[in-house]
Amino acid sequence: MTDRLPVGGVQPSQPYVDATRLRSALSWFDADDPSYDPIPVIRLGEHDAAAARLDEPLDRPVALDGHTRALLAHLAGAETLRVERAEPDPALELDLDLYAECVGWCREAGVTRISDLVGRVVSPETFEREWIEQCHASPLYTGSEE
Repeated sequence: MTDRLPVGGVQPSQPYVDATRLRSALSWFDADDPSYDPIPVIRLGEHDAAAARLDEPLDRPVALDGHTRALLAHLAGAETLRVERAEPDPALELDLDLYAECVGWCREAGVTRISDLVGRVVSPETFEREWIEQCHASPLYTGSEE
């Protein structure tokens, strides 16, 4: 079910946005009438194993994907984001642990809101080097996230 949340009420799970993806999304994103696939979100604090990995409690939903769309909505002046609550498969608890680790990295980088991604748009090479490689180096990485 699609819902709406305040733009500032969603915690990113990645600290960068790939400039090529942003450029591509600009070709279809209508800033005057934003219509985009909902951003999948989850409340990590509701999952004990993932919540235990967080240094501080997290009372806001976490964006699992769609950071480029969320940033575009923010830049277009949207006050809310179209979101859809993700229902994790219990077999994927390691994935939630990895997302909790990613949230920790975002917090360390000062990225706690979608608006914090402004100024963090990087080349695909930098995105790969600074973000994807960091995720792949995590002992929690199972090879299914990107």
